[in-house]
Amino acid sequence: TSESNNIITYDIIWSNGENQIVYRQGPLTNEEVRINTENAEHGSYYIGEQLVYYTYKYNTYLFVWENDHYSFWLQCSDTIPREEIEKIITNIQEQPVKSPEFNCK
Repeated sequence: TSESNNIITYDIIWSNGENQIVYRQGPLTNEEVRINTENAEHGSYYIGEQLVYYTYKYNTYLFVWENDHYSFWLQCSDTIPREEIEKIITNIQEQPVKSPEFNCK
């Protein structure tokens, strides 16, 4: 549905008309990632060797993980089977972010 890439994040939204998958990649910084777990099922588990945190609320999953350079999150409906979500997470590859543009005169 949409894709955007800027100096801070890389975002993609897929939609089949009924449900969406939202993906975001951002650089690791000294900032915190906060996840609202109030009244939500939440926890963590390994997908392969990757530790993934998740929440489940209002029929929606949010998965969050990181590597040495980026943090990632994937949000999707619970109508997508967990095995498919795990395949998506396993196959995600880092995307380069755009460098800032400078206007030199």
